Formats: sequence, structure tokens, C-alpha cells
Amino acid sequence: NRFSSLNGRYNLAYHPNAANTNSTITLTAPTGYVITGYSVQTGVYQASTYTLTASDGTSVTPANLGSTYTPLEVTGLSATSTTITVTTTDASKWLSLANFTVTLAKPLELEVAGDASYATLYLPFDVTTSGATKAYYIETASNGYAFLTATGNEGTEIPANTAVVLVNEDAEAGTILNMTSGLTSVVSESANLLKGTLVQKDLDLSDATPNYAFGKLDDTIGFYKFTGETITLGANKAYLEVPTSSGIKGFTFSFDEIQMGQGAAIYKQGSTIVNLAGQRLSKPIKGINIINGKKLLK
Repeated sequence: NRFSSLNGRYNLAYHPNAANTNSTITLTAPTGYVITGYSVQTGVYQASTYTLTASDGTSVTPANLGSTYTPLEVTGLSATSTTITVTTTDASKWLSLANFTVTLAKPLELEVAGDASYATLYLPFDVTTSGATKAYYIETASNGYAFLTATGNEGTEIPANTAVVLVNEDAEAGTILNMTSGLTSVVSESANLLKGTLVQKDLDLSDATPNYAFGKLDDTIGFYKFTGETITLGANKAYLEVPTSSGIKGFTFSFDEIQMGQGAAIYKQGSTIVNLAGQRLSKPIKGINIINGKKLLK
């Protein structure tokens, strides 16, 4: 309810109307961002009568001011807003909040298609994925299929200068990437058919080039010629380069190897996959799939 100067710093001083009541502090991220964590230093004038509880259950009881501030620190969030619940047993005491720091992240946008969402990525530093997002590179593309192979640690690690496709099987519209270091390369840039750019790039998709752009055609995600146009590829994006693909207009995704349920059969590159209606699939879907003539449940 007021700002006060204490020990050379400005503090937000809080005073409730009555004891044994809950109040809420709400933190809201700017449009387009999410809150990944925050910290605040807390203290109480004269007595330790307050409790601050974060939305994830983390709580602190601030110490009596005069020696140090008690920190409330929360990490691992991915929310557009979050709350702190404040309770007190003595409304005559003031709660001091100082050095409020909120950590924000801007999610990478993913394109939803069917029951998953996708994007391409190329960065000059190591990152790890979060949630249901996994990263894949491509060493083989043939017969209209680009075969995805997971990067390190089951697709959660993306070494620097590795062009990848991101796949989120929860069909989320955005994902958070975390900077890290020391990751081991999983594929050479020459062996990876995905090529990346760190700056905006004009990409020639004419039939005379081996280039294919990432996108959605007939509600199917893949790499396509898109009628042979030149497109502008955004910075930190990737495209597919297949020198031996003359006449092929596009490549949809398949996987080198996918486990079909726990302990069930594995299908490999080149497998024929159809649904119960006889329609060709690029990868198994939830439910019954017919793989190389055998019915398998995913």
C-alpha cells in the first residue's frame, strides 16, 4: 500500500485490513511472453507474522527485519500469469517486499497440424527443449519422405549449429528453449540435409534447385517446393536440401525408428504405414495402424 525507504533502498510495504485473511499478488507477463521464474526479498517489521505462498506451493515466513531479507524464489514456470498468496496472523505489522525480479521468456511459435505442432530451428549456441517438444535432424530423404532422427538425449538437446525440426506431440502453439553449453554434436553439417540460416534469407524453390521450404500443404507438415516460388526464410530457421530429388515436389515426415507402444513391434525407415481406411500415413497415429501388413496399436 505504500513505498518506504529502508536501509538505502525502496521497498513495497504491505499492510492488510485484518489478520488471518488471504491477499493475492498477481504477476502478469507482457503480451507474447511467459513467466519462467521470479524472486523477491521479504521481511517483517518487529515480528515474523506473515507467510507467502507461491502457486507451486513454495512458501516462506519472512524473518524480522534488522538482519537480512528472507527470499522467495520460484523457478520452472511457464505461465502468462502467476500468483503469490499472502497471509498474516497480525495485521498490525508491516510486510516489506524488495528487489522483485521476474524472469521472462518469449516462446518459439509452433505450427499446429493434426495432433502435433512443428517448427524449424538453427542457432549458434546450445539449447535444450522443454515439455513435449523434441528435436530431429535429417540424413535421409527419399520417395517423398524425410526421415527424422532424434538429437541427443532423446531429442531434448540441440547442439550449436545443428539445423533441426521441432515436433511437439501435445500440439502446443509455443515452446520454451533453454540456453546451455557443452553439448556434443550429433551430426555433421554436411551430413544433415537440413540447412540453417542465422539471418533472413531468400530461398529459391525452383525445380532447378535442391531446396525445399518447411510448411503445410493439404494440412500435412513437410518440406515443399510451393509452386517453385522464391520465399523469404526468417532468421534462425532451416530448410531441406536434397540434391538427388529431381522431380519430387515435397517430402513429408517419417521416423528412422519409433516404438509402437510398450514392448510392441518397432517399425523402421521405409516401412509402409496405412490407417484402417487404407490411407498412407507418414508416421503412426494414435489408435490402430497397419505397418507392413500387420495391425499394431499405438
